[in-house]
Amino acid sequence: MSIPRHRSRGSAAPGPGATPAIGHDFHLFDMVGSLVVVLDRDLEVVYWNRACEELSGYTLDEVRDPIKRAELLRHYRPEIQEAHMTALAAGHDPITLENSWMTKGGERREILWRCTTRIEESPATDLVFCTGFDITPRKVAEDGLRVSEEKLSGIVTLATDAIIAVDGDQNVTVFNQGAERIFGRSSAEMLGRPLDDLLPPGSGPAHRRHIERFIERQPGSRTSGEQRAVVGRRSDGEQFPAEIAISSFTVGGQRISAAVLRDVSKRRRRETRQRFLVEAAALLASSLDHEKTLASIARLASASVADFVIVDVVDERGQVRRLEVATSDPAKAEIAKALQRSLEPGEPPPMVRRVFETRRAESCAELPPDFAGALGIEGEDRRLLERLDPTWSITIPLAVHHRMLGAIVFLGCRGGVRFGEEDLQLAEALGRQAAMAIDNARLFQAAQHATAARDDVLQVVAHELRSPLTAILFSAHTLGARAATESERRAARLINESIDEMNRLIDDLLDEKLLAAGQMVHDRQPHPCADLVGAAVEAARAIALDVELTAAVRTDDACVLVDRRRIQQVFANLIGNAIKFTPAGGRIEVGTSSQDGEVLFWVSDSGSGIAPEHLIHVFDRYWQATRDDRHGAGLGLPICKGIVEGHGGRIWAHSQLAKGSTFFFALPRVRLRAAGEPNP
Repeated sequence: MSIPRHRSRGSAAPGPGATPAIGHDFHLFDMVGSLVVVLDRDLEVVYWNRACEELSGYTLDEVRDPIKRAELLRHYRPEIQEAHMTALAAGHDPITLENSWMTKGGERREILWRCTTRIEESPATDLVFCTGFDITPRKVAEDGLRVSEEKLSGIVTLATDAIIAVDGDQNVTVFNQGAERIFGRSSAEMLGRPLDDLLPPGSGPAHRRHIERFIERQPGSRTSGEQRAVVGRRSDGEQFPAEIAISSFTVGGQRISAAVLRDVSKRRRRETRQRFLVEAAALLASSLDHEKTLASIARLASASVADFVIVDVVDERGQVRRLEVATSDPAKAEIAKALQRSLEPGEPPPMVRRVFETRRAESCAELPPDFAGALGIEGEDRRLLERLDPTWSITIPLAVHHRMLGAIVFLGCRGGVRFGEEDLQLAEALGRQAAMAIDNARLFQAAQHATAARDDVLQVVAHELRSPLTAILFSAHTLGARAATESERRAARLINESIDEMNRLIDDLLDEKLLAAGQMVHDRQPHPCADLVGAAVEAARAIALDVELTAAVRTDDACVLVDRRRIQQVFANLIGNAIKFTPAGGRIEVGTSSQDGEVLFWVSDSGSGIAPEHLIHVFDRYWQATRDDRHGAGLGLPICKGIVEGHGGRIWAHSQLAKGSTFFFALPRVRLRAAGEPNP
């Protein structure tokens, strides 16, 4: 492309913005620090100053080579170059343009050029003078700033938290997508609006003062070191808890305050529900009065997870009655009482009947017009319910072992607790806990009634058995006194032993009631341990006819503070058991020793022993290893355990099959003073 002939408006002096007269020495341009390139009308390089050579690495001869010049200008697109030259040809000089060089060393440089033309009378002398400046550092900085701005803009736009900035007048200047989602307002709607639009009514001035104090504490850039709890307001008027971090800085002489706000309503709601389940579990475990407990749970739920809670239960006759209607709003307490009276005992209302039939919880995010009737509420009470303006409900069955025990209805009212999908899971969890607690309470009550009935029977049986046993005992003594032969005397002795065993069984049955009431120990006195062991051994000799019964006393002065009759009862039960399970010719040892502030007693035998899987049950009430050969009612060892623990002691057993068993019990040790009283 050639350059048309026209007169340049440039001056005659060479240098930036001017063209030298033809024939001047172009080497004067080597003295300037800027880049200077002179082109002829065919865009061939006429001159290439030293600054160009140093920056590009190419000499004048090299840039005149089309191949090398193409390497140098590889990033200078031909269409852009053509547009620039067209502008020069149109006489729009001087023009300013930018292009890129690829240096000989492979480094890309960005150049800003100012070009003008110089035309002489002869067409051969048309020239273009270009003065250039290396703007690579500036371009790198601009590109970096642009990328940073794009990244920041992307982060601000896509952040899930609300990012809001306000100017010195507290009008919104930045409102990202997170803020739009949280507050339910668009950026176009909020930009330029006061921050007060996002706060609860009346709280704007206090928040404004807080920001002003925050800025005053440090006029320069400042970031809050901690998050603050605040309350926001959505477009529909709902208020929600949030956490906010504030920063303040100056841009272009204008003070900007920015905040990152996080909506924590879901987290708070989840924490509230978890806390509710924990507190509900504690309430359910605290009492066996299930109706009182359910009423407490309803009040607890109305304070945290719903606005109204209705509890319907199935009574003993199978009728449904309204147990409780709870609310945490004192202004609505009278309405709650009226609604509680609205359902007469009888068939369940339609809503409750549905969950009774399906045994599954039901949720309704939007209530139908006939909702009051579904709850069995009619007449004036229906208008009371409508005044509450309920918007959602959850109904859960109280069912266990395929039996319906009742139902709980959660109600949310307009402007109150909002409905969430997680509420259904929480309600179902509560229903399972409550149903199990009700069932356990009823089973416990049934067990109490059964225990009371059993105790009454035992009292009657014990009383009725004593009379014939007394007659049998008198007759046995008479037969023994008149016995003429050894076999007759042995028979009389066997009758007496059997009577003693029956009396002991009767005592065990009566003692079991005392054991359950914690009344096994009454009269405690200090007794030497050696005397207790000696008395136990002597009392048992009459029945230990076929075994060797010995005493092993390894302490002389040790004493224990005990009810002597009860401790002898422990020895009698342990020794009696040892005799039953020790074959003829076996050995039984009753002993005592002192150790670590307590006295150890034991009864050891060489009998058949107890299997490990049975040993852990030997102190359980009514437990027998087998049912083939019962040796009592299964109360002897539990009574021993109750007596020992009633004295502040402990009892345990060791055993090996075919080698025998040892039963131990330990009691606190005391020392006798001279007057016979225990040490304090």
